[in-house]
Order: sequence, then C-alpha cells, then structure tokens
Amino acid sequence: MCQVFHGICGGIWAMTGPLAIMASVDHQELAVVLAIYGMFGSIGQAIGFAVSGSMWTNDMPKELRKHLPASVKNETMAIYGDITKQMEFPIGNPIRDGVIAAYGAVQRQMVIAGCAFLPFIIVSVLIWRNLPIKERKQTKGTVF
Repeated sequence: MCQVFHGICGGIWAMTGPLAIMASVDHQELAVVLAIYGMFGSIGQAIGFAVSGSMWTNDMPKELRKHLPASVKNETMAIYGDITKQMEFPIGNPIRDGVIAAYGAVQRQMVIAGCAFLPFIIVSVLIWRNLPIKERKQTKGTVF
C-alpha cells in the first residue's frame, strides 16, 4: 500500500508544485523559478535519502539480530550484507522469516519518519495562493 500511496501522491504533487510556481511568475522568469524549485527538491531528496540510509544501516543489523534464530545470530552481518544469502532460504524457514520481520520493522520506522513530515507538507500546501489562471494572458506566439 505504501507503494500505491507513493505513486498516487507522487503523480499528483509532481505537477501541482511546478504549476503553482509557473502560475505566479511571468514568462521570462519561468526558467529561474523552475531551477530553484528543482534545486530545493534535490536538497529535500538528499536529506530524505540520508535519513533513510542512516536508518537502514543503523537499524537493520539490530533488527536482524533480534529476529534471526539463535543458531545464526553470529552470521547477522553476512546476511545483512548479501541479498542473495537472504533469498537462499525458502519462505517459511525461520531465517527467512526473521529477515522478512527485520525488513518490516525497519520499513515501518521509515514510514513513521516520513509521516512525521506530513504536517509541514500540509501547511505548505495550505499557504499557496489561489491564483486565477483564467485571467492570465498568453504570451505572444503559438504555444503547443
């Protein structure tokens, strides 16, 4: 479901942000404001990747150690560092179930961290100005 929500919201917000920015400036300023929009989007993306990467590298080994059977706890880092080793155990095997539980626990923490930013996002959207698009004049020439 997280992937579905991400896809729907990503599709909606991928266009509403640039449209709101483009509606508020003149034609000759479009390139500059879109570049600034892209720059801040890249900064936000880098921060998000840093947070999720730090959560993954710090929490995943701990969760694996917690969920793996006692017989393989000494192989935690080898299992953590090799996806083929994680996948070699069939579903239903206690080791594979421990890996799945560890992935679920860490991804749950990532979703909670992402949801913590939702109030800021909602406030940001609510302060957008309502611009009357119908009153905007078209630039000279033919627009395709």
